[in-house]
Amino acid sequence: MIKFNLYKEGGLKVHFVKKDDKLPEDIKEYLEKKKFSYKFKESLYLPSFLEESEIFMGLGEDELDLEDVRNLFFKLGNILRDNQEHEVEIKMPDLSMCNRKTIMAAYEGLRQGEYEFTKKTDVKEKKADFELTINYSAFKGPEEKLRQGLNKMENIMDGVFLARDLVNERANVIYPESLANIAVEKLESLGVKVKIYEEDEIEKIGMKAFLRVAAGATNRPRLIVMEYKNADTEKVALVGKGLTYDSGGYNIKSPSGMNYMHCDMGGAGTVIGTIYALAKNKAKVNVIG
Repeated sequence: MIKFNLYKEGGLKVHFVKKDDKLPEDIKEYLEKKKFSYKFKESLYLPSFLEESEIFMGLGEDELDLEDVRNLFFKLGNILRDNQEHEVEIKMPDLSMCNRKTIMAAYEGLRQGEYEFTKKTDVKEKKADFELTINYSAFKGPEEKLRQGLNKMENIMDGVFLARDLVNERANVIYPESLANIAVEKLESLGVKVKIYEEDEIEKIGMKAFLRVAAGATNRPRLIVMEYKNADTEKVALVGKGLTYDSGGYNIKSPSGMNYMHCDMGGAGTVIGTIYALAKNKAKVNVIG
């Protein structure tokens, strides 16, 4: 869980630095001694038992964009979790970008790093249990607009994580009927119309190629159609392949390729996750998937 405090100080201090920054001489000498080269995403963690710990993170020489900010904070989040640092103070340098968008990109990077899928092992999920407080003392702009943006980003990440869970889940858990049921369970409560076509209905539509793919499988096919309409705009169609793994039929895969057969439904999982995020954000769009 991540909490953002604005206009507040305290916690581990993160220093984002470039080689030509005007740093105190003792710090420059220390970084040089540690062979810190200021490369992008290079990090140096300095734990302290008496005062607050510190992290130096290199920004490189090139101008950064929002994707760079995401990657930077993805790494920062991993460092904080690995060292059990639960509160951090951040003062971002001037990156010549919208302050609100910069914070949203930072938040997305931190949230991306939270994801883990441990259902296939006996490892307990640790990242999701990690609580992190971000004190962002240099924010400029309307706070309400930022809070709305962070809430939207949270909903987007929920959709991303739903898609990842569907792709990572075991083949005996995700099959045509169960995937269809998950779509109904996750989406209908958000106002999305979900129609599940069973085998006889698919045949009536004339989707013969679709049926032939499923002919050798034990579990019978389903066609999932989801419609989210929250605007009278041109309809956008999202199409994702939803082939769930089944041991029936001929194997034309190499042995190494069999390890990822359960990911073949990743297209459908992505569409479900996308529509889930759109519906949670009440996006003004007209989408069918």
